Amino acid sequence: MKKKIVALLAAVAVVATAVPTAQVNFVKAETSEDTVTATATPTASAVATQTPTATAVATQTPTATAVVSATATVAPKATSAAAATVVTGTAGPKNGTVTVIGNVKYKINTKKKTAQVVGVKNKKKASYTVKATIKVKGKDQVVAATSTVSGKAISGVAVTFKVTSVKAKAFKGLKKVKTITIGKNVKTIGAQAFQNDKKLKKIVVKSSKITAFGKKSFKGVSKKAVIKAPKAKVKKYKQLAKKAGFKGKVKK
Repeated sequence: MKKKIVALLAAVAVVATAVPTAQVNFVKAETSEDTVTATATPTASAVATQTPTATAVATQTPTATAVVSATATVAPKATSAAAATVVTGTAGPKNGTVTVIGNVKYKINTKKKTAQVVGVKNKKKASYTVKATIKVKGKDQVVAATSTVSGKAISGVAVTFKVTSVKAKAFKGLKKVKTITIGKNVKTIGAQAFQNDKKLKKIVVKSSKITAFGKKSFKGVSKKAVIKAPKAKVKKYKQLAKKAGFKGKVKK
């Protein structure tokens, strides 16, 4: 019996050497003969070796970062387009702008590219000249800087306007005026344009396009006043001026 036990122990020793993770327990049998039962308990170390799998999954995160950075590069294109739209704007004068040139006030019409004499700045001058054309410059503008475009100044654009009319009462009541010159593009002169200009001696009309002198344009003007007109228009302007109250002479 002892020989059998010795042989069994030897066999168990061999098995224990082959499986280092197993634990051997000896249980004494309740029977008359002694028997040995060996149980193997696996350790947790084998399970722990699976942990690196989770680490491998975590390494996929950089893919999401690459997608975000690619999308962000689109933004500068939109900013450049918006800035270009602002820079191409014009800086011409606004419709209805009143400007003063040589003490004469002009009001512009940007749609028709025309101007009208609306009055004078200094009423104490001895002479005034209505120009054939005037140039009016728009206001200077500044384009604000952005993250991609530097700030830029836009100079006002100068636009030419034909002076085609004299507004009613434009030169009325000027106590010291002696000479008024009318530009070559004037077509109409409004009512009471020269009324009560008692010292007015000479009106130089360079235009051949005048179709009417407004009602009472020359009321109160001296009888010694003279209208100098283009040779071809002397007769016609004499008739028009007389209807407007002029009592002086019309000559070339």
